[in-house]
Amino acid sequence: MIKTFIYSRVSSQEQLSGGGLDRQETDVREYVTRNGLDQYEIVAMVDRGISGYDGSNMRDGELGKWYKDAITGMYWGSHLVLEAIDRFSRRDPMLAMEDFTVLVNKGGIKVHIVKFNTFINGDNLPMLSMMMNLAHSESKQKSDRISKGWQRRRRMALDNGTAITARTPYWIDVRDNEYRLNNSSIAVVEAFAMYKQGLSCGLIAKKLNELKHYFPYMWTKTAVQHIVDGLNTSGIIDAPRAIKTIKAFYKSGFSVEDIAKKMNAEFQFMKEWNAPAVHKLLQNKSVTGLVEIQKRKLIQEFDSDGKPLELRTKSEGEKYFESIYPQIISIDDFELIQKLLESNRKVDTKTGKGQTTGGTVTQNEDGELVKQFILSSLCRCYKCGGAMFNNIVRSKRKNGKVDTYSYLRCLNERDAHCDVKALNYPVIERAIIEHVKGLNFDTMFKGTNNSELELLKTREVELLRDIATYEDAIAARKAAGKNTSPVLVTSLVDAQDDLEALQKKIRAISGVTVNAEELTSLNESVFDVAEYELRNMVELELQKIIKRITFNCTEKNIYFITIQYNTGTVLQHGLKVDKKKGVIETYELHEGNKGYVSNGEVITPALIEAAE
Repeated sequence: MIKTFIYSRVSSQEQLSGGGLDRQETDVREYVTRNGLDQYEIVAMVDRGISGYDGSNMRDGELGKWYKDAITGMYWGSHLVLEAIDRFSRRDPMLAMEDFTVLVNKGGIKVHIVKFNTFINGDNLPMLSMMMNLAHSESKQKSDRISKGWQRRRRMALDNGTAITARTPYWIDVRDNEYRLNNSSIAVVEAFAMYKQGLSCGLIAKKLNELKHYFPYMWTKTAVQHIVDGLNTSGIIDAPRAIKTIKAFYKSGFSVEDIAKKMNAEFQFMKEWNAPAVHKLLQNKSVTGLVEIQKRKLIQEFDSDGKPLELRTKSEGEKYFESIYPQIISIDDFELIQKLLESNRKVDTKTGKGQTTGGTVTQNEDGELVKQFILSSLCRCYKCGGAMFNNIVRSKRKNGKVDTYSYLRCLNERDAHCDVKALNYPVIERAIIEHVKGLNFDTMFKGTNNSELELLKTREVELLRDIATYEDAIAARKAAGKNTSPVLVTSLVDAQDDLEALQKKIRAISGVTVNAEELTSLNESVFDVAEYELRNMVELELQKIIKRITFNCTEKNIYFITIQYNTGTVLQHGLKVDKKKGVIETYELHEGNKGYVSNGEVITPALIEAAE
């Protein structure tokens, strides 16, 4: 079936706000009408903020997805209409020409160029070469011009103390063409201070939320789509107003992407803190006022008297920072926090490498990072003992919307060696998370929040600070051409030895411990697959306490979940779950094969097996 495909693209924020897409679509649709191409079904494709100079639109954009289908001959005889050749590609002419040739000859597509009021097919491909060369040359000149203009603006702003760009961290505003701290900076300072005192990221998040020191939320089209679909609002403050506003925009015909932009531009919604959000803040070097200058190739440095040294070329992989923003955390304190974060990372005993993530993080269709599942490694089939795998099913409605469903399936069932039915994964995940939140960690597991451990961590902070002081003093003496003081060296070595012994003791006391504060303070945001950092953390914590989870569908819409624990006084829990109502009954089995059900009845292992 022949179709008319119209394609528009803008690559910069300037074009996005300057009507570039509107102009392209107007010109293209007028061409389509004028040349009778509207007799076919019209399919519009748009790429926003994607470059044609480096080929991003062919790799990641709508055009790239369409191109893969088109070159198979799926749309043979159809038309592709572009405002100009550079909307398709600004890449090296040889590479771009190859893409075009394949599309025309192998895909059977006739390409229309509105700017030249002409079309390209297999008969006039040679004229395309000149168009490609012109597009690539114009794009390179534009890129160089923008780069030089940006460097000039940055240097003038640094010299005059004015703002370079309106894009800033959320604790900084631009007022009167200057960077000024706003109220969110209070939470930033508090978070760093609390971590220095030895508090965990989860406990810091809890305390900041209790103080109502939330942080500004930036809407994405995925978050907007969740609300349109009636899903959770992930810890958003004043969620009812957000839901009402988004649904009103949606009914007015705005796309989810445009709604996200309007929500960020016209409103400011706040969000509750969680452990990954605190951890991310603690790693943000912008709190020191320093900003990485990525594109700069020549480095200007100064001697001890402030005189400029000869320019040098930045080496490959080197990071260069300039002081741009107001400083709210000293560089010394920031570096101390990084050492503490590094020392608190989980370590894989097999590889010796720090472990900071808990499983597979993937990209969804919009290119956003998501984590669909957090229970995979713990799940086993109750019937055959086989591993469970996650099965994602996508169903397209008549209106074009795609619904996504996720299930847990037995690996042996997939290969016809087991007959257990697939289970609704979101129902299972919610039941287990809500159950874990209600556990009594003080009696079931050894927690991290004991007084001895907190005292040791406080001492660890002091030793790290002492070591940094000694190292700085030794470096300063060397820079001044003075001999290194034996007292300083001895003090440094003693402090390093004390730190090593202290950290060994901390590891011994901690063992494999559970961050109870982080698990018990979880909110609805944990069920948002886009909160991949939070879900990674939860997966790691669950692996510490849970040995195995098995499932059975005992009757229609009823699941029975058995949770076996690694350590503690409770051997296992059994959850009877209604798909619509959630957990309706709980079994608990203790050491010595004693236990009870949530209605008070005394049970035995045999009774649990019967329930399963």
